[in-house]
Amino acid sequence: MIKIKKILLTTIFPIAIALSACAEQPIRTFRPIKTIELDHLIQNHGYQQKADHVYVLLDSSSSMKEAYHGNADQDNDFPGDAKPTKFSVARELLFRINNSIEGLDINVALRRFGFGPCLDWRLSRLDYPLEPHDHDRWLSSLGQQECVSGGATLTNALEEVVADLSSISGQTALLIISDGNGYITSPVTLAKVLKARYGDSICIYTVWTGNSSDIPGQSMLNKLADIGGCGFYTTSRTIYPASGFDAFIASVVLHENQNETE
Repeated sequence: MIKIKKILLTTIFPIAIALSACAEQPIRTFRPIKTIELDHLIQNHGYQQKADHVYVLLDSSSSMKEAYHGNADQDNDFPGDAKPTKFSVARELLFRINNSIEGLDINVALRRFGFGPCLDWRLSRLDYPLEPHDHDRWLSSLGQQECVSGGATLTNALEEVVADLSSISGQTALLIISDGNGYITSPVTLAKVLKARYGDSICIYTVWTGNSSDIPGQSMLNKLADIGGCGFYTTSRTIYPASGFDAFIASVVLHENQNETE
């Protein structure tokens, strides 16, 4: 019996240590950019707000801790870190969104999906409930560490989104940021359920943060955006430059006021 216990301890203990060791990594530092102020576009450039809610699903599964190569020709965007992780690139996009939407009358939500210690052993965790945007609270919800673990449980996260939107009205922009890698079950069916339930009041936008080895995930995210009908698919490489990001966030949240003349 003692021998069996010893074998179990020597097998399980290293696994537990590995889980906790790989879960949290130091925060990456990116070159700061000035993001577009959407409120300024509304006040001065004839735009109107079309999204009442921005609901973000952030992939926090273990594949997101892999080095990101999508911007290999733009290494100067990652000072001090020649190999940013996929997750750090995704978080940087959320930092920018936080700055761009400040001042708008808009609700936001942030739900991470994965499994393991980073999500308190849940399949998804709501880090910012669907409430009015608060810059500092959103910043806090992104955490002080890069924490990723477990398999990609987007299907389960979409189930929660269906429930979370049941008591609200208005237009929702559902933003999924992921490498599309290792989904435990296909999220297509749940995306169709979501669209059938909420129809034109929800648009799905997907941002692929994958590498060349994640091409199947790229195809999946493209398919999810198509299901949404009124959203679109893009890549982190496309929207990482300031001009690409500005065009992206403006398209998600605003539309031009047809009654205004330049």
